[in-house]
Amino acid sequence: MNTSQPLRTPPAMMTRRRIAAALLAGGAVVALASCSASDDTSTSPPTSTTPPAASSLPPGMQPGPTDQPRPCPTGQLCTADQVIVAALEEVFSYRGTDPDPAAAAADRAADLLTPSYRAAAAGSWSMLAPITGSQWAQWKAIRATVEASARVLSDEHPPDTAATAARVATVTQTVTPTGEQLAPMTVWVVARAGGPTGWQLDTITTQQ
Repeated sequence: MNTSQPLRTPPAMMTRRRIAAALLAGGAVVALASCSASDDTSTSPPTSTTPPAASSLPPGMQPGPTDQPRPCPTGQLCTADQVIVAALEEVFSYRGTDPDPAAAAADRAADLLTPSYRAAAAGSWSMLAPITGSQWAQWKAIRATVEASARVLSDEHPPDTAATAARVATVTQTVTPTGEQLAPMTVWVVARAGGPTGWQLDTITTQQ
């Protein structure tokens, strides 16, 4: 009769074996996952994590409008850009039949100009455009009309507020009946909320 006892594995060795088995099992799982990933051809395109480029605009500035405003209907509330275009076209359109064509043009644009600006510019409207006295005299002699066309530029400008809007614009003038087109003018304007159309020009600065 065999009385020998079965050999027992020391507890420390059993622990090492269990750890080794767990590591082998884990490696198999990793290997399977790796194979599965390599076989999958329907991976999504990588998503860029590059942050957008910082704005190159100076602090306190924003881009100008990219679209030209529609005409401002008479007697209706309009946007600042609409009023700016309408006011500039009125101020710089002259009639040779008027005793003072520039002052008469400003009078026709009265609703589009702030009362304070009209008072400050009284008597000096003709100085806004680089037109000589002989040119004014010639237009009066032939009873010419000068039609202005304004366009808001996409130049940077201070941010709009509920009360003010600043813009850069160009004004071109065409003389009838001669067909002459005057050199375009660059103008800087500030519009303020108010008036029957919702906005009024408070300053017009031209480049002489």
